Amino acid sequence: MANIPTPTDPAVPLSAHLNILRRLLLRCLIVVTLATTAAFGLAPYLFHWLLRPAAGLHATTAGAPSVTLQTLAPGETFRMSVQIALMAGLIVVLPYLFAEAWHFLRPGLRARERRWFGIIVGSGTLLFFLGAGFAYAVVTPLVLRFFWQYSVHLGITPSWTVAHYIEFVLSNMGAFGLAFELPLVVAMLAAFGIVSAATLVRTRRYAIFLICVLSAFLTPPDAVSMALMAIPLLLLYEGSILLARCVAAKPDAAEDLPTPGQQK
Repeated sequence: MANIPTPTDPAVPLSAHLNILRRLLLRCLIVVTLATTAAFGLAPYLFHWLLRPAAGLHATTAGAPSVTLQTLAPGETFRMSVQIALMAGLIVVLPYLFAEAWHFLRPGLRARERRWFGIIVGSGTLLFFLGAGFAYAVVTPLVLRFFWQYSVHLGITPSWTVAHYIEFVLSNMGAFGLAFELPLVVAMLAAFGIVSAATLVRTRRYAIFLICVLSAFLTPPDAVSMALMAIPLLLLYEGSILLARCVAAKPDAAEDLPTPGQQK
């Protein structure tokens, strides 16, 4: 029985590789479209879920009105519903997308690279959701309450639009999700010998400055969001130093295995 060529088989011509990749991307696009369409039907529930960080703001200041989102354009609510549905659809089909990427890349990876792929995907996904969850449950409610109370203190009635509020919540979640990837990035760099724990300790003062700049760039333009991102990042940086020491102390045994060309 003839062998079926794998996606990364060197014997397969470039055109075949491109055809396989094209079919893979087409399947992913169809799955994402179907998931987004299904999530669009749940838009009211997703809207209520995203409104939870703002719940109870009226109770924090006596006599202050409750949060009522407004729209300034006819299609603004529909556009935000599509954006939320797309985000939810991507999250739901994320395991499928990773599985497709794994199926395409796996034949061309060595044992050590396959192990690293699984670690990176699993750890990266976990850290991203931890960061996004931290932003949703802790950071965003505090920041919204600060802005709300500050406006009311100045005698200004807050009036937020749907687009601005949803984009604020999603940007906070995305920024913190990416920021929480710091330990994984440091561990990868340490595993490949690019950085070491000693280097991280020696450059700590520069890292603190860069973390402050990064926090100011990724978060909405306010000191509260910046501080709420910078403090966890500083803790993650210290944890990355410990992780780099652990990675350096455990060299990968797979590096000592002979390559297929060296086997007799």
